[in-house]
Amino acid sequence: MVVSQLPLTALECFEDHPLTISARLQSFYVFVQPHVPWRGSVIYGIPRGVNHPNSDSFTEEILEAWHTGQEGEHPDRPSFLAGDFNRDPTKSPTIQKILTKGWVDVAEFFAKYKGVELANTSRNVTRIDRIYIHPALIQFIDQWQTQEFYQDHAWCRLTFVTPNGCHL
Repeated sequence: MVVSQLPLTALECFEDHPLTISARLQSFYVFVQPHVPWRGSVIYGIPRGVNHPNSDSFTEEILEAWHTGQEGEHPDRPSFLAGDFNRDPTKSPTIQKILTKGWVDVAEFFAKYKGVELANTSRNVTRIDRIYIHPALIQFIDQWQTQEFYQDHAWCRLTFVTPNGCHL
């Protein structure tokens, strides 16, 4: 879920994909400045389990579809990718690709540079709910929070202060 004081516009959906990516990947623009819209994407990875023996590879296909769209549009566009990956995203080749291009895991950034504790987000055991940002957005990040008490997944909240003073 994304909450914004600024207008959001949905991007192309991927309905024809055999994994029904449209249900698991949503992308949109946030119009921070008329000529520089930020691109946001929210992913819900395939849950692991008996019903999904290939969940990791399916989730990787969703991430690769996101990456293809990201690279095909404008690879230098200020962007972020958030969601419940339902797996350890550090084992994802697509996530490794974006990290080598300067993208940042927001929780790790706040732990390293701001002293914010790196919290688990799933059953207090793993950190499968994450937010990654394009390096162009680092200057706009303001706060990072994760839910303290929860049963299944903790929410993660990243607040940006935009050039025109709005919070996203």
